[in-house]
Amino acid sequence: MLALLSEAPGRTLRMSALATQADGSLPRLSQVVARLEQRGWIAEATCCEVRIGLPDNQRMEYAVAEWRNKYRIASENPAKEDIVERLLEQHEDKNVLIIGQYLRQLRSIKKRFDLPLITGRLATGKPS
Repeated sequence: MLALLSEAPGRTLRMSALATQADGSLPRLSQVVARLEQRGWIAEATCCEVRIGLPDNQRMEYAVAEWRNKYRIASENPAKEDIVERLLEQHEDKNVLIIGQYLRQLRSIKKRFDLPLITGRLATGKPS
């Protein structure tokens, strides 16, 4: 598995791509990754989720939206960027990875904080 990663562009692969190339399953790969973290071969990460109330002007849109759109509205909550700023300040001495589902939100965070953005797109514009 480490050999596959070392040969990948940027030495990174999606977990699903790595599982496929290693002829394994995602659950099995997760177990292997956990053991590699424990042994110090790859960096361990601590994750947390922060939930934030919607601004008044978005509450009605959320209330009448279909379930799928409710998730997007909550995920793209602009108030989250202020929380991101506070978290970045609190952890300025650490490596921080911001994970998101919606590119519009991630692009806004990238622009506001001058951060790199990694997506599943190749230089050709096609998903990996």
